[in-house]
Amino acid sequence: MSVYVDGARNKYGRMKMCHMIATSLDELHVMAERLGLKRKWFQDHETPHYDICQAKRLKAIEFGAIAVNRKEVVELIRRWRAARLLNLTQIPEVALGQSALQLMLDQIDVRISRSGTGPSTDES
Repeated sequence: MSVYVDGARNKYGRMKMCHMIATSLDELHVMAERLGLKRKWFQDHETPHYDICQAKRLKAIEFGAIAVNRKEVVELIRRWRAARLLNLTQIPEVALGQSALQLMLDQIDVRISRSGTGPSTDES
């Protein structure tokens, strides 16, 4: 599992903010706690994340977060949205580059194979 920070510099008052996102909610909250962020700052709408200032971004990287570019953040957001459609609390561990659609299809295949309720092959 991984925590990521983007390079955004969105103005919020006197501060410049970026986003911190992770492949699991647990890991996201652990990093937020290490950074001294309040849980009430967690944004749990379509894509769970924290907005953090540039100083916290540098500290997050120091603690092991991975700096990603805008394209990679968009990909993570798409993967989170796909995971949420499947009621997952984490993005299955896959390399960046796998499409959100492929992620959903893979997870549906896993659920079907675990449940034994796959398509019927009986042709009667």
